[in-house]
Amino acid sequence: MLELVLVSELKNSLTSSGGENIGVMDMASALKSKVRGLCTARKENHSLWVYRPNDTYALGWITYADLMDNGDGNDRYSVFSPNILNGKYSWGTREHMSSALSMSKAVKNAEKYLRPLNLEQVIRQVHRDFRTKLSEVSSSMGANLVALSSPLRTGFFSTSTHKDVPPNALQLELKHLLQTDYVFIDKELEETLHKTFAEKDEWEESKGLLDTDHMFIEAYQSVGGRQFFRGYNKVARYGASQDLTQHFCYDQEELPEHIKGAISVLSMVDVGQYVVGVGYRASGNMFYIKSGS
Repeated sequence: MLELVLVSELKNSLTSSGGENIGVMDMASALKSKVRGLCTARKENHSLWVYRPNDTYALGWITYADLMDNGDGNDRYSVFSPNILNGKYSWGTREHMSSALSMSKAVKNAEKYLRPLNLEQVIRQVHRDFRTKLSEVSSSMGANLVALSSPLRTGFFSTSTHKDVPPNALQLELKHLLQTDYVFIDKELEETLHKTFAEKDEWEESKGLLDTDHMFIEAYQSVGGRQFFRGYNKVARYGASQDLTQHFCYDQEELPEHIKGAISVLSMVDVGQYVVGVGYRASGNMFYIKSGS
């Protein structure tokens, strides 16, 4: 898979730092004169990202360099796009490269291949981070549960006679519970118990995250500025390609209330955050919503 960059990370980037070679800058100028609305941003000194401001991901990138490894020493104009499948290479970014010695030919290649990502291409870009986040959430909650419950387990019914060893708070509470109508005498323990049991409930729910289906949604604007939401009704954690037939596209007025609510919640957290019971914010405009939420 050709990994692309989010447009939101490019909008404030420089078109050039002054160090790019003249070949790639000339190619960018020729391409933008052919296709309205294209922008470029520096990738490396011999390459530029190509993008449209309202898209989620860049369309790909262009270069002027010798990337062929054929020994002829000739710099070539190249286009990299997920829409290219170069049978000469079996791995790496060159699987998605089209090259030409002529700039006019390369610009035609760029016009042909640098087009907006379809929905399946979008989810392939983001899905690996989503799978990783689900694993992290479950592991983190398990660790938090162990940490929160540690004071309850440390020194429980200890037989130490050392005067500096304090009695276990839970032991005292249990003894008090047996002797009186129960009211917490250790308010810190009461708070710890509330937090621990709440964490345990969340951890129990998080154990099923790895097998939970989610809905994927990408919010985007059309060329005319209208807001749309496209995605898949069901995406399992493993393999974004297993069943991508249940797709949808809503405009702002058609968007179901449960999706609006989930997006509203996720929009209040940082990118990369998973909210148990709701879903995952993959970027500023991409969301995974837990099925049934």
